[in-house]
Amino acid sequence: MVAAQGAMVAAAMNSIYQSSGKAGLALGGVGLAAIGAVGALGSLGTVGLSEVKKVETATNILKANGAPNIEAFQGQLEDLKESLGGVGDSFTKGDFGLATADIVKAGVESADALTLMTSSTKLAAAEQINLTEASGLLLKNLRQYDYEVGDAARVGDMLAMAGNAAAGTAYDLSVGLGIVGGTGKQAKLEMYDLLGMLVELDNKGMSAADVGANGLRAALSALSDITKKGQVTLGDLTIAMVDAEGKARPAGDILKDLGEKMRGMGVYVNKTTGELDGNGEAMQTVSSLMDNRAAAAVINLTGDWEKWSQQIKDSGGYLDEYANTMQEGVEPALKA
Repeated sequence: MVAAQGAMVAAAMNSIYQSSGKAGLALGGVGLAAIGAVGALGSLGTVGLSEVKKVETATNILKANGAPNIEAFQGQLEDLKESLGGVGDSFTKGDFGLATADIVKAGVESADALTLMTSSTKLAAAEQINLTEASGLLLKNLRQYDYEVGDAARVGDMLAMAGNAAAGTAYDLSVGLGIVGGTGKQAKLEMYDLLGMLVELDNKGMSAADVGANGLRAALSALSDITKKGQVTLGDLTIAMVDAEGKARPAGDILKDLGEKMRGMGVYVNKTTGELDGNGEAMQTVSSLMDNRAAAAVINLTGDWEKWSQQIKDSGGYLDEYANTMQEGVEPALKA
C-alpha cells in the first residue's frame, strides 16, 4: 500500500513536470525527498498527493488566465515564501500556488498578486485560516474602498490592529468589512473609522463578522435614503443632516447623535434576547427611521469607536508584529 502511494505521487509529479516544467515541480513542494518520505511514513502519501493536486490546479488556473512566463512567476512565488520565514513556513508551496492563482483569476496582474500575497499570508498565518480565503477577503476589502493592491500592507496593518482591539479576530473584521465596506465608503467613512465602529459593536456582543456588520450596513443605508417621515423625525430630534454651510454632515457624527437620542428615549438592546426594547412611543420613533437591527447597532455605538479608529489609523507596521507573535511555537507546514 505504501509503495503504491509512493508510485502514485511519483507519477503525479512526473505529470506536472511534463506539463509545467521544472518550476512546476518545484512549486509542488514535494519532490524526491517527499516521495521518499512516503515510503518511510505511509501517512504522508495522502499529504503528498494533496500537494500535487494543488500545484496542478494552480498551474492550470494560471494558464487559463493567461499569466505570462509561468515558470518565472512560480520561482518568484517560491522566493516570496522563503522571504517570509516562519510566516511563510505556515503554508505549503501548494497553498501559495492556489491562493496566488485565485488572485490572478480575479483580475490582478501577476506582479501585483505577489504584493497582495505578502500581506494576506501574514494575516492568514496569524489567524491560522485558509490562505486562499484570507487573500480573497483582503482583495475584496481593498476593492470596496477603491484602494490599489499596493495598499494591501496598510489595510493588513489596520485589520490586525482592529482584530487585536476587538473581542473577535482580524478575520472577523475582514469579513465584516466585506459586508459593510461598500456602504461605508458611500457614506464617506474612512476605513479606519468603519473598522473602529465594528470593533465597538463586536466588543458589545454584536459580532463584527455578522450581526454587527449587517446592523451597521442597514443603519448607514437607512440614513443615506431617509423617508419624508424619517426627515420629520430627525427634525423633531434636532439632528441635522447638513452643516451650517449646507454640506452633508459626516455619517459618524450623525450616528453618534442619533444613538444618544435613542438611548435618551429609553430605547435599549435587551442583552438576553438581543431584541430592541423600550416604550411604545419611543419604538415608533425609531421604526420611522430604520429597522430594529440597524437601531441596535446605532444604540451600541456610544463613541468608543473613535478611540479604536485612532489606534487603527496609527497602526503602521503592526501586521508584521502581530503575525510574528502569533507564529511563536507554531509548527511549520509540509516543506520540500
